[in-house]
Amino acid sequence: MKAKQFISIFAISTAICYSGCGTTSAPIIMDANAPQYNGSAIPQVNGQAPIGKMNLHNNIIYKHIDANSVTHIVMKYTLAPGERSSVGFLEYEATVCVAKGQVTVYEDGKQPKVINESNCTGFPADIKGYIQNNSSDDNVTSFIHFTFPKYTKHEIVNLEKKQ
Repeated sequence: MKAKQFISIFAISTAICYSGCGTTSAPIIMDANAPQYNGSAIPQVNGQAPIGKMNLHNNIIYKHIDANSVTHIVMKYTLAPGERSSVGFLEYEATVCVAKGQVTVYEDGKQPKVINESNCTGFPADIKGYIQNNSSDDNVTSFIHFTFPKYTKHEIVNLEKKQ
């Protein structure tokens, strides 16, 4: 997806839903091809347990199927100070944008990336990872844009169970 198209989707969904939409939770599905959660340990990223308390609260605020049958889903995450998303695995690339605050993106095999307010970064396919709120006193609001090609399942593979 071109940057201008994503920015348009992001801007529209942010304007409509910034203060909170009553929408559905994200599909959290285990996939046979993804690294599996073994039930006894928190999945590690770069050989370390994730930092911070996990927050599974997220909402799908935008879903659209384009002319090429590609499904676009934008999820809103609100994380309190020190909170993080669950460790996940994506079969397709995603884009993480920060609307308020600052997050660190942790990806297996890569150095952590700090993403400041009003900035975005890519999240590659086939890599475990998570995002964490860096702030000590403010909530952070981020949006993740997922694309799912035609004839694929719309899966975000959660490798971690609620603590």
